[in-house]
Amino acid sequence: RQPPPASARLRDLHQSEVALTLHQQQATSPCGAFVLRLHRVFDPDLKDLPVALLLLLAGGGVVCGGARAQTNLLHLEDAAFGVVLAADKLLAEGEVGGNKSSSGIDTVVLSDPGVWCTGHLLRCLADVLHLPPPIVPLPFLWQLLAPGFLHRHCYFTGEKAISVLGFTPRATTEGGAGGLHAAMRAVGSRCPLSLRFVPFLEALAVTLFFDALDQTWIASVALGLTLGFFAYALRPSPKTLRPQPPIAPPLVSGGLPVLGHLLAFIKGPVGMIDGLRTSYRSMFTIKVGPQRITFMIGSGPQLQFIKAKDEILDQAPVYKFTVPVFGEGIVYDSPLVERQQQVKMLVHSMNTKGLEAMVPKMIEEAEDYFFAWGDEGTVELRKVFSELIIMTASSCLMGPEIRENLSAEISRIYHALDGGLTPLSTLWPSAPTQKHRERDAARKEMVGIFAKVIAKRRANEKDKSGEQHDDFLQRIIEFRYKDEKDPLTGKVTKEGRGYTDSEVTGLLIVLLFAGQHTSSITSTWLGAMLLDNPETMEEVKKEQERLVPDEASLNYKNLLEMDSMRRAITESLRLYPPLILLMRQVMDKGFKVGQHTIPKGDIVGLCAPASNLDPRYWDNPTKFDPNRYLPEGEASDMFDSRSVGHGRMQGFMLSFGGGSHMCSGRRFGYLQVSTIWSILLRDFDMVMTTPVPKPAYNDMVVGPDAPILMTYKRKIPLAQAKVTAAKLRAERAAVAAAAKGKESTTITTTTTMPVGGGGVSLSSRLGSGEFPYGPLIILWASQTGTAEGYGNMLMREARQRGFDARSLDMEKYPPEQLADEDEAPVVFLMATHGEGEPTDNAMKFYKFFEEERCDNLKSLKFAAFGLGNRQYEHFCAMGKWVDGKLASLGASRLYGLGIGDDDDNLEGDFEAWREGLWAALHPDYQSGDSAGEAITLAAPAAQFECVWIDTDCGDNDDSKSEAPADDDGGALGFNSRMLPKFQLLECPVEVNREVTQKPEHGSVRHIQISTTTTTTSKESAAAAVQLLKYRTADDLAVCCDNGQLLARQVALRLNLSLSQAFKLTPLPSAGLGTPPPLPTPCTVEQALRYFADLRTGVTKEMLLLLAEACTDPAERARLTGLAAPENKKEYQAYVLRDGRGLAELLTEFPSCAPPFAALLELAPKLTPRFYTISSS
Repeated sequence: RQPPPASARLRDLHQSEVALTLHQQQATSPCGAFVLRLHRVFDPDLKDLPVALLLLLAGGGVVCGGARAQTNLLHLEDAAFGVVLAADKLLAEGEVGGNKSSSGIDTVVLSDPGVWCTGHLLRCLADVLHLPPPIVPLPFLWQLLAPGFLHRHCYFTGEKAISVLGFTPRATTEGGAGGLHAAMRAVGSRCPLSLRFVPFLEALAVTLFFDALDQTWIASVALGLTLGFFAYALRPSPKTLRPQPPIAPPLVSGGLPVLGHLLAFIKGPVGMIDGLRTSYRSMFTIKVGPQRITFMIGSGPQLQFIKAKDEILDQAPVYKFTVPVFGEGIVYDSPLVERQQQVKMLVHSMNTKGLEAMVPKMIEEAEDYFFAWGDEGTVELRKVFSELIIMTASSCLMGPEIRENLSAEISRIYHALDGGLTPLSTLWPSAPTQKHRERDAARKEMVGIFAKVIAKRRANEKDKSGEQHDDFLQRIIEFRYKDEKDPLTGKVTKEGRGYTDSEVTGLLIVLLFAGQHTSSITSTWLGAMLLDNPETMEEVKKEQERLVPDEASLNYKNLLEMDSMRRAITESLRLYPPLILLMRQVMDKGFKVGQHTIPKGDIVGLCAPASNLDPRYWDNPTKFDPNRYLPEGEASDMFDSRSVGHGRMQGFMLSFGGGSHMCSGRRFGYLQVSTIWSILLRDFDMVMTTPVPKPAYNDMVVGPDAPILMTYKRKIPLAQAKVTAAKLRAERAAVAAAAKGKESTTITTTTTMPVGGGGVSLSSRLGSGEFPYGPLIILWASQTGTAEGYGNMLMREARQRGFDARSLDMEKYPPEQLADEDEAPVVFLMATHGEGEPTDNAMKFYKFFEEERCDNLKSLKFAAFGLGNRQYEHFCAMGKWVDGKLASLGASRLYGLGIGDDDDNLEGDFEAWREGLWAALHPDYQSGDSAGEAITLAAPAAQFECVWIDTDCGDNDDSKSEAPADDDGGALGFNSRMLPKFQLLECPVEVNREVTQKPEHGSVRHIQISTTTTTTSKESAAAAVQLLKYRTADDLAVCCDNGQLLARQVALRLNLSLSQAFKLTPLPSAGLGTPPPLPTPCTVEQALRYFADLRTGVTKEMLLLLAEACTDPAERARLTGLAAPENKKEYQAYVLRDGRGLAELLTEFPSCAPPFAALLELAPKLTPRFYTISSS
């Protein structure tokens, strides 16, 4: 395809801008031209019109130096036309308009950041020049009396004038007025005073004329007008311009009566849009019958379109024509709330586990289809993929009953349904045509076929008889809408219902359409591109040889690693998007884009080829170049082929849409296409025998406009290939059967597991080290360590409950990965820092989402808990932010937002919230009182053990090298290892005195810290002097020390020496990559003085650990009772309110002798205390 016709003009205009900018940089004094830019492309008729004619027609107005086209300044070409006139004047040789090209030109540049309608501009100019407005309203005058060029849409703007010209025009600063006002005042100052009195003199002449004819009453009226015009002429210039009403996008002229541009739209919307874009630039409105459709082109408007919420731009009114095919009550015939739940159900079914299970089905279907080819022959690509992909899609999405017994019937019915979607259907879906009659009959037949399968599935679900299924069809049958609840009382007002049989059938048709149409077209274009580009084909083949050396290597993991293949698919989709138009209807009061407002009821559309082939954004846009998506490529930030999502720069690649309506099955599509072509490249040598055709843009789904023929020859004889395939399938079936049996055994083992209540961990892990409930991710944002501690506690409990849980620092988690967390629920523990700000380790995550670099989290399930203090104004701001932000991007809440108040009972708030969290994560868990099982309370299994280091051994002993270095023995060295993100300084305390007379009633101390600090470095043993630098409102973090006396007391209680060195090594119970609680090797003194908080109230986990370590039964019972869920109040009073820390408990329970490693794992962390420097 050739680039759009406008691209050459855009390049020329861009060169004009560059030339003008360079000229201004080299000029000795600023110079320029007065430019008022009309919207239309340069019109020679308009250029030659005298100014006087414009004044007479519009009641006052000025156009200086001719007019050239311009529209709203959203993109590069928007500024270009306005600059051309200035470039002509400044760069042309000789004289232009009586002025020399580079000097003597008076500079008046319109530089307001706004877009101005011609009528409003002329009315404002009439105000400034003291010209009376026309008696007949201006728009009406244009329609009836003006020549054809004035029927065209006209806008003015000056947003980019300063940046393009390279200097600030004189008029923009005159009197502090805005650019538009200043420009008009400049024109008014050059307008002769006599012009103001022209209307007065004309009215006076009319008065005298009728007075001479003795027409007194007419003369009296004329005299009144004469006096009015005289007063109007003497009126001072307005200080401000009148406000402008909302501006609608330009309406395209022409078209037929009643039909408007309908025929041109049906003939080919892409060609029509390309042609209109040349004249109307980035935004224009056409009429298709009575409906107005506004098309937007350019990254700015496109990004605003895809990010708009359904309440503003809705799909349903536009796609109502699909209801006769899909059926009533689903997708575009359902309320918005139900439609959103339908989409989430489909997205969650397309998770990693589900997609991985589909790959063997795709492979089997493709191999069986290609076996029918024989050893060599010729095929037509579109026909091949249309036949094959309907089988792979039905096998993956419709269940084995339909695929095995009814595939031929389904294929016939599907094509009858497909044929019923024609361009006429979009405007008149019930038109009495033959294709529509066939469509309606096919849907009834489809419902009848599916009804038998659905009824059998429902019967199996009800009485648990027969084969149980875990596939797409079963998930649709089991789905139920959420209950409707009273927002005040929380009572259920309407129970959520399931799908009817007709709705289940409709959803299956939706899935089949989505899975077949786009994938078959994309497979066809990918084949044409690979066969027509030998270099890319060779690269893809080498990748196949590396990742798939044999049949067994073709699996889900390797398909994801096929970078060259996925980039080739992405580039094929860019060049040939299957769906060319994205449409929404404006539902709100109006949709404001830049300076334009699209009225309510209008349809807004994007054209995918116009954006995907836009020369402003894509180098050599019509070239097939998959390397543009490499990390160093020019399109690496526009689309990510691995995650199949938009990159940092959104709104450029529209093949999958974007925002909350981005194609939910895109990962399935990539998987399907890459699987099929991997088999073709593995088994066949292929040659394309026809040229690459053009896209058929007049079709509903855009395929090639001519056949694509390909000859093939099998690399291995067919008989041998069948034997190899049969053997591999038998192996896969055996593995699947073994996995199913293992899963069944695991479930049987876990159903009798005792449960814990009140947030207490269980005594053992589930099912032979397995995690039957899958992965769980816990992300914490912590400034002082509290959220981190809760995250680790939650992880330990989750692992015992059967979740493969990980507790992660939010700073170390890539925020873009959240869109791919379709299998693991994510729990957020969010502390708030400062004035409602994110903690340091959450800053990257916060910026990522505030910069709107992610627009779709429909596959994510999450829960959030906020930590804060109600005494602060922005209480739990970050918890509320993450809960609202993720929900607004389509993520599903597993459980409601939890709020923890450190000023009241943070521990109790968290405990109550996580009890509900476990019930939401796995509804089978119940409290101990109702489960019928005894509650087993025990400490979590230790994840690390202590390995003691003998520091007195000989020089050749390896353990000596592991001992802590001498320079790490002090507080500074060890705390530096504890807090590697920060630079720590050791500051002398110069003054420390009590300032109250009765400290027993509340101590207040004055502490004075020296700003001359000493620090040591490992590179040098010498002490370095450093000045502590700070600014007002900085945070001062003080690292705490339990003191040697308390540390020695606890060490003696545990039969340890302060000088003993140790390291922590992970046990098998530790999760993958779980870090130790503190940096080792270190000494007992370092651990007890600088790491463990020995005075803070301990958690229930610690109480259970201490209980297990007690030899005295009474002491064990006492500690166990404190941790029991029914003794919350006693725990609050005895541990938290009285502040019993680890040191006190070890003293009060003398028989307790806990393992040192387990003690360190569960001990509260001694975190820095933060203070605000309030003055300098």
